[in-house]
Amino acid sequence: MRTMFLILSIVVTFGIFPVMSFGQNSAEDEARTYLVRGMAAIELAKSDDEFADAAEEFKKATKVSPNMAEAWYNLGAVQSKIGQLKEAIDSYNRYLTLMPRANDAQKIKDEVIKLGYRLEQTEKFKSLSGQWITSDGYFATVNAGGGKIAIDIQENVLFPGSSDVWMYNDQINTPNMYEYRAPAISLESRGSRLTGVLEFTGGSSSGGWCVLPGEKNQVEGTLEKGRILLRMIKMKFKVVMNSNDTLFSDPKVRCDGVAPNGTMTVDMILMGPLDTGGMNASYSKTKNGTIVVNTTNNSAKGLENGDEIFSVDGTDLAQITSYGARIMKLRGKPGSTVRLGIKRIIEKGGFFSKPKEAKLEISVSRVEGR
Repeated sequence: MRTMFLILSIVVTFGIFPVMSFGQNSAEDEARTYLVRGMAAIELAKSDDEFADAAEEFKKATKVSPNMAEAWYNLGAVQSKIGQLKEAIDSYNRYLTLMPRANDAQKIKDEVIKLGYRLEQTEKFKSLSGQWITSDGYFATVNAGGGKIAIDIQENVLFPGSSDVWMYNDQINTPNMYEYRAPAISLESRGSRLTGVLEFTGGSSSGGWCVLPGEKNQVEGTLEKGRILLRMIKMKFKVVMNSNDTLFSDPKVRCDGVAPNGTMTVDMILMGPLDTGGMNASYSKTKNGTIVVNTTNNSAKGLENGDEIFSVDGTDLAQITSYGARIMKLRGKPGSTVRLGIKRIIEKGGFFSKPKEAKLEISVSRVEGR
């Protein structure tokens, strides 16, 4: 009996308050064994995984003796602790069904309400997962859960001004692809506030002449409905390249050095999550605010390669401020219909003539894909 009180004192320390009774038949005796084993697991537990072991023991007790109220109580308490919120609600409700006049019934009812709110917020946070797009039109995969957000930009991103590039002893006024890398962003959420890290792996997408080092820098931001607003610190580099000594040298250009050259602040806006349906094409922007599509065999039927979209469902794309927001207009549920205003080449030009274009309005069914 003294041992049982010791177990109970440990259980109470973790906020789990079992109702003790003694079994009258073999099924209840077996269930009681699992119940006590669960208490022992709690006594030894130092991590969520070990608390999950306790939940398994309590679950076995409920299967052997479905009307054992204390087993449901303990199961709900442990499930709540390890974040199994829906399961905890179900277990507590089962306890209340079996013990509607228990002294702690109102306390458990209040706990169920709290768990319901936590579950609602958790599901809301998880719903951020999916494909997003930056205001500049770069696609990103967002995974959200447990108060953390991981953002993987699926394309190389241009960071103007992050590289001071010299070639043949002359500074390049328009820096080349050395500013063009794909970042990964890891964030933690504190309500609507976000903090985390912007990370680049080392390398360069520009001919391999010079390799930029990897970097990790601070990110702060806010979470709004349909938008993630980030402010990031980005390293700047001075990149020096020169020609090799002879005409036949390979490579023709050598890297003479990469050195840190201060930091810069970069703002990024992501919009989403996007519906999974789209044109399943690649896009390019024009200075007129339109979108040119490059189709494949699996693109939405009705589109042709090189079509220039100037309106979506009657909205003039030139009136939408960001390129990413224009692409978002093309997204929707797979199978849904979208009206596109397009310019299409209907007759190829010759040596002395320009191609002929026509403005058309077509209806297209969205397919799975961007």
